[in-house]
Amino acid sequence: MLCKLYMTEDRLADAIKYGTFVFNDKNYALAGDYTDNFTVGNQESNSEILFAV
Repeated sequence: MLCKLYMTEDRLADAIKYGTFVFNDKNYALAGDYTDNFTVGNQESNSEILFAV
């Protein structure tokens, strides 16, 4: 969210800095298989989904 805020404020150096933190953080990795995002049962343990119910 902070990265997005900096981009709207045209503070691109700060946006790149904080966007890189998220990009390199292993807690926010993309799913190994794209279909896991839509398969019931695979969503709760998927690192790509931030809020699963």
